[in-house]
Amino acid sequence: ELTPNVVEFRGTIADTVPLYREVDIFVLTSDWEGTPNVILEAMASGLPVVATRVGGVPEIVQHGETGFLVDPEDEDGMVDAILTLIKNRDLRLKFGRAGREFVLAQHSLDKLPGYLQKLYELALA
Repeated sequence: ELTPNVVEFRGTIADTVPLYREVDIFVLTSDWEGTPNVILEAMASGLPVVATRVGGVPEIVQHGETGFLVDPEDEDGMVDAILTLIKNRDLRLKFGRAGREFVLAQHSLDKLPGYLQKLYELALA
């Protein structure tokens, strides 16, 4: 059930997993980002993402497949994307499943040793 006009500030939280279980949509409204781990965490938790099209975000969030991307100055687009997901449970679940599959396939810890080996080989060549 939606609770309008509610924002919670919880302070420092060491274990974010329970938080991801409490929400239905992950929203990131940054004007600047690198490759945010918080999006990878949210997607690994099965959440659809609405985020601004900045930095490395478009390399993680596939617009229309795992979430929605909007330009940082497009407030109406952000609202529309969030409302679309609020109103469409099936789409939220579809994006969430696709996002989790993407993170497991592309960013899991199982992949890290191979990536590091390739990086070291390039550096030492």
